[in-house]
Amino acid sequence: MILNMDDFWECPTCRLQAHTATEATVALLPTRGSSQLKDTKATARILGWYLTKADPKAIFKADPSGFDTEEDLREFLKKVQ
Repeated sequence: MILNMDDFWECPTCRLQAHTATEATVALLPTRGSSQLKDTKATARILGWYLTKADPKAIFKADPSGFDTEEDLREFLKKVQ
């Protein structure tokens, strides 16, 4: 993932966006990025982080409900526009 101009991590292929909501949580955003990427790439691997979604009322916070199953994650990804 690469930082975009909004300072979110963005996949250059599918435009999925994420941000680090806490020191150990990566939150997926409900919208796709615009492909306006910075000339910076992440070089470190993210291991042991908790994957969740952004709080719909405050995207800079993590939604505490998270994903219960892989199917929950797949359904979320289908809705990301």
